[in-house]
Amino acid sequence: MNSPDKDFFPGFIEDDKPPAKATFPAPVPPATPPANEKGFNPFAEETPPAKPSLGPKPLASAPQPKPQPQREANIGAKIMGEMAASSGPDSENEADIKPGQGKDLWTCPHCGAKNKPNRSECRSCGKKPTDPVAKPWYQQPLPLAGIGVGVIVLMIVISMFSGADVSHQTPRVGAIGRSVSYIAGGGQSPVESFTVGGRMSVVGRLIEIKHLDDTTSQLLLALGEQAQSPDKISSIFIDGNTLKIQSQVGSVDIPMARLLCTPRVEEKMSPLSVISVSGVYGHIGTWHSNPEAGLWVLAQPRISSEHP
Repeated sequence: MNSPDKDFFPGFIEDDKPPAKATFPAPVPPATPPANEKGFNPFAEETPPAKPSLGPKPLASAPQPKPQPQREANIGAKIMGEMAASSGPDSENEADIKPGQGKDLWTCPHCGAKNKPNRSECRSCGKKPTDPVAKPWYQQPLPLAGIGVGVIVLMIVISMFSGADVSHQTPRVGAIGRSVSYIAGGGQSPVESFTVGGRMSVVGRLIEIKHLDDTTSQLLLALGEQAQSPDKISSIFIDGNTLKIQSQVGSVDIPMARLLCTPRVEEKMSPLSVISVSGVYGHIGTWHSNPEAGLWVLAQPRISSEHP
């Protein structure tokens, strides 16, 4: 009989087998995080943090141009083809006309195009330089006559709407105004070498009549309320080419009209009488009308007077 095991204890049948020794799993080492993953690794070497870069930021790449559609290329080819087709024989013949050759070219009198000396007809209009040149429409006799009629009609319309009355007035004190009524515009001259500027009419007090030469007389008329008042006309006097009236505060200019009449005035008129003058004004020789200055050059004016 074998010697009993010192750990054997009698009991059940199953106790005849010795008990199995307990086994334990092998220890698992701690997992090491991958190098590219963030986390604490007690076995990794400490790496200092990266310093921020102070250099310029990289420029964004420029956008690439979009490829042109095939349709635009086709349109360009079509235009070039039409230009080539439109160049005819005349274009080829004139291709050698270069800058600096103007002295060798002749100008078409009809359209003004330049042509080479060996051409007998204009390359632009097809006419010969010997063909009669047509006048512009505004140089034709009929349009010129129409323009003249239009000017006359315009003068009539202006006179209607301007309100200026250039008709001859009755010479009376109540008709004396402050200025000369006139309408600018041409007309037929009653005197040779006289250029008509328009028509005028005035009623005023005659201050002076003077004959400048054998063909011209000067009439000086006072206008305005001073010329209407019988109490004031005696205080009116001539100062050069102006009229003045003496008042309590001194001399004062008054409205006036200086009329240069041709031919010479032969009517007998008394100073300070009220007269009415009408007719055409303009210029003759060195005498020129100046409405702003009160100077009127008249040709054969109509004059009538009323004694004070």
